[in-house]
Amino acid sequence: SSPATCTQALMLLFHLAVGSETQNRNNHNKNKASGANDKVSKARQHRFYRALYSTLGGGSGGTTSLVSSGKHLTLYFNLLYKAMKYDKDQVRVIALAKRLLCSTLNCGSAPVLAGSIFLV
Repeated sequence: SSPATCTQALMLLFHLAVGSETQNRNNHNKNKASGANDKVSKARQHRFYRALYSTLGGGSGGTTSLVSSGKHLTLYFNLLYKAMKYDKDQVRVIALAKRLLCSTLNCGSAPVLAGSIFLV
């Protein structure tokens, strides 16, 4: 699939997994979520972040990365920013930042490298 399509799919997953959790946090006074809903929400978030991490690619592992030159980069960096901002797991945020920097160093594009350093 094309990088733009993959970015759009990740944005949809973000809104379903992380966006619904932020709305639940804002409306916690109106109705309390049960323990089962919390487990489902955490599983969705974990699935989203695993997919996002895999799209960054490793560079050395032979996997392709979405971080390359293209029109989708604005949306992709916006998605990365939101995902890192709303994630409560600091270890996962650091892992995303490291993987982003590694993949952009292998990319070779100066604007992409500058954008990723600014993001981190």
